[in-house]
Amino acid sequence: MPPPLRPRLGGQAGERAGQRGRRRVQVAHRPHVDAAHREACDLLGPNGELIHVKQASGSSPLSHLFAQGVTSYDALRYDARARGRFRDLVRAQPGGVELPEDFRPRTVVYAFAQVALYQAVKTLRAEGVDVEVVAIPPA
Repeated sequence: MPPPLRPRLGGQAGERAGQRGRRRVQVAHRPHVDAAHREACDLLGPNGELIHVKQASGSSPLSHLFAQGVTSYDALRYDARARGRFRDLVRAQPGGVELPEDFRPRTVVYAFAQVALYQAVKTLRAEGVDVEVVAIPPA
């Protein structure tokens, strides 16, 4: 069973994701719920979406971001203690909401700013080079 998690705010990147997203979000703040300082999410969407935000300059932060989504889902789905602490922390936030006792995340959202990619595209386009970014479908 995964250890309990803590919601936290994703700094300026998290604030921008909340402001620019198509949906309004409930911000989950920094209090710790366990000694491992695990994070449930950066933002909680109005329909219970776990939103994970990262400003990444390479693949390592993105790998962490993607693993965070799986880890937080597992803990909130299978660990009643983690779920209870998460509910308490969300309720305690300014404008906090009451999540149901049986809250289970149904949607995980990844929001990231890839700074290195942006800089590479900007540099190449300034030289007149066409740049394409393509999502690779699963095998």
